[in-house]
Amino acid sequence: MPKLCVLANTKMRHDWLRVPRAVLTVHAGNFSRRGTLRESIGFVEWFGALPGMKVLVAGAADLAARDQRRDFEAACAKNGIVYLAGDRATVAGLRIWGGPGAPPPHRMDLDLLLTHEAPFGIGDRRAFRSPRGSLALLRRVHELRPRAHVFCGSTHEAGRHLRGELEGTVFLNAALAPLRYLLGGPLTHDLRSATAVWNDETTVTR
Repeated sequence: MPKLCVLANTKMRHDWLRVPRAVLTVHAGNFSRRGTLRESIGFVEWFGALPGMKVLVAGAADLAARDQRRDFEAACAKNGIVYLAGDRATVAGLRIWGGPGAPPPHRMDLDLLLTHEAPFGIGDRRAFRSPRGSLALLRRVHELRPRAHVFCGSTHEAGRHLRGELEGTVFLNAALAPLRYLLGGPLTHDLRSATAVWNDETTVTR
């Protein structure tokens, strides 16, 4: 069974997906289409019903996570989802930071970085357009050197950059463009870390 399954940009098409069983499933945002709380709760109930542990960050389209944060966080907690909005958590023994963009400028030991934004120059190119990722985020990845960086960045067309590795960090663009629903669905990754012990415990640091 793969240890990590990554999703992003599902935009209320999640019922079409065949999500593989994994110890941990993460979503890098843009799960809603109109940004309503009703949509968001529908997604959260589906996501929470997946096997294994789940971690979620919000994307630009997920307005309810920001504007109705208390209700959204309550729905996540009710459905067993760890929602990160600039927070750290230890989930299944993995040290994770999750948020919309670059982590704050202080030292952290991480196994997994989960952001909605893409790092500059890595999986952030759209057809016939310049890169749209964040240089500040790329710099933080270089400084933190997590085992993996999962992101969306709304760069749905960057299908040729689904996986890459730089200085020991594996980059996974999890965005699901419509074509990828037909060609195998979500990415999976066997994230191995000498410092990580997979278990069923979760702690969140705010």
